Amino acid sequence: MKNPTRSTVMTTLVIGVMAYFVATAGHEGVGHGGACLIVGGKALRMSSAWFDCDKQGLSEWAVRAIKAGGTVANLLLGAFFLATMPRAPGRPSNRWYAHWLLAATNLFMGAGYLMTSPFGNHGDWADFIAGLSRPLAWRIALTLTGAILSAAALRVLLRRLDPHLGTELPERATAARILCWVPYGAVGGVLFSIAALMNAEGMQYVVSSALATLGGTFFLAWLPAWVKAPRGEVGPPLELAPTPAWLTAGAAITALTLGVLGPGIRF
Repeated sequence: MKNPTRSTVMTTLVIGVMAYFVATAGHEGVGHGGACLIVGGKALRMSSAWFDCDKQGLSEWAVRAIKAGGTVANLLLGAFFLATMPRAPGRPSNRWYAHWLLAATNLFMGAGYLMTSPFGNHGDWADFIAGLSRPLAWRIALTLTGAILSAAALRVLLRRLDPHLGTELPERATAARILCWVPYGAVGGVLFSIAALMNAEGMQYVVSSALATLGGTFFLAWLPAWVKAPRGEVGPPLELAPTPAWLTAGAAITALTLGVLGPGIRF
């Protein structure tokens, strides 16, 4: 990836749309929504920025389980995509990169949100802590857990990506920036911020969404800083190609994000 082409960047963008959609829908729908149903709540509405559950009659800890569900879902999804990654990239490498980015967005969103939400005093984990005795101890414990999980995810994901960045350091650094910064900035930063602005519940959820999406996946943007010259054998760099199937999927998911998930869904 010495001279990245427009098609390479486009493919990275398309796969980024899919990865952030899965991570966001997984957080809100699978995580909060699944926990809501498990503890006996009733699903009401969902958007890219929130999940609304009828909590009438639920205990305080049942409500806390719903708040924690988003992070738990992201971590489980990230572990699943990491475990099911193909051993070696093919040609093109779209499927391998999609698995890697799905693992990265979910692991970093789950662990990073756990790290930033308690002390940021916004979002799920601030609500989880509310009403507990010794809130400072909870904030410290949850933040440290999130930091440890984020660092572990960074180490594992970098190790998986490192052999597929090329041989020369400038080439490797450029490849890592494209593979990480394009989805983080264009998708997490722009597309999902626009989607969050379309939600019907106000700016407080835009802030919460930004914490989960941008604050949570900050380690994805930071990962290229850890790329060094190769110490052992490396394979050829990833080769990404914008096939019609991937482009169609990316366009459909973008439309779904802005037209449906952003404004919200009623159940």
